[in-house]
Parts: sequence; structure tokens; C-alpha cells
Amino acid sequence: MPSCGDGLIVGSENCDTGNSASNGCVGCRIQAGWTCSGQPSVCRSNTVTTPSQANTQTTTPTPIPTTPITSSPNLYQSGPINLNSNNLFITLKTRSTFTFATTEESQRFIKTSFKNVQAPTVYCSQRANPELDTFDCLMIYASGVPNQLFSIDFSFNYQGQTGSTTVDIDPFAVANSRANSRRRQ
Repeated sequence: MPSCGDGLIVGSENCDTGNSASNGCVGCRIQAGWTCSGQPSVCRSNTVTTPSQANTQTTTPTPIPTTPITSSPNLYQSGPINLNSNNLFITLKTRSTFTFATTEESQRFIKTSFKNVQAPTVYCSQRANPELDTFDCLMIYASGVPNQLFSIDFSFNYQGQTGSTTVDIDPFAVANSRANSRRRQ
């Protein structure tokens, strides 16, 4: 039976560090000013104190690093990266549109390889007309999205056309970006 402190995020838990109380995750709830990611969760403070501010105890938001992306002109990331504890969702676009004979053929179109982490189960599907240049890719991590920096290489080679892109994933930057956009609303 799952319980708070077992390192797994289950039910109403939104973090679980493997302890019932850790910096940023108390009672399996993310504390204000913290971001937690992965299973077991690793939590980071969203604020930093600079040496000149140490005596006044004021904090400033930690800048959110941008996710560097390298790509060929024929394949690129489109829109934000979305993640939760077990899933990563990335939308890709191609410069051309493609028509496939079968659904299976369209699902095999985008190839993936993973650097520095175990490969998840991957599903990439083409959107319906008129968005035949857009592919939604879902990566399912049974043990949780890695709580470290990692890269995913996407590519295609179809009917004489090729494309590739590398997407660098920083789970904390994605989580911080999502948390900051919710605070602005």
C-alpha cells in the first residue's frame, strides 16, 4: 500500500522524497517557494539569497534557464515542454507535410534516442489535417521522469527527406516555468 515517504507519487501526493518531511516536500506536499520533480522527488528552492542580501534576508527569484535546442531546418520543437511525475510531452513540427498509408506508418515516422537516461515508452502521433506538419510525442516513464538534465534526439528519414532535433530537458526549469506562469495568472 503506497504511503507518504515511500518515494512514489501516488494519489493526492504531489512530491515524495522518500521521507515524510524534507526541504521543500512536507507531508508529500510541495512547500511554497519550492519545486520538486521525479520519483523519488528532488526539491529545489525557487529563491536564492545573494551575499549582499544575506544581512537583510530578502530573496530574489532564481532565473529560469532556457532550454537549448539544436535542430535541422526540417524538424524542430514547437511550444512548451509539459511534464508531470511520469510523463513528458513535446510537440514537434516538420517543414513539410507528410501523408502516410497507415496509422502504424505515421507512428513509426519519428525516431527517438535518449542520452544519459533510460529510454521511456514513446508515442508520437501526427495531428489531423490541416496540421499534418505537427507531431505530438508522449514519453511515459514508469519509474518517473528523471530528475536530472538529459537530452532526447528526435529524427525522421522518409521518402528522401530527413530531419533531426535535440531537445535538452531540465525537469526543474520546466516545473519552475509552469509554476511561475500559474502565479502570473
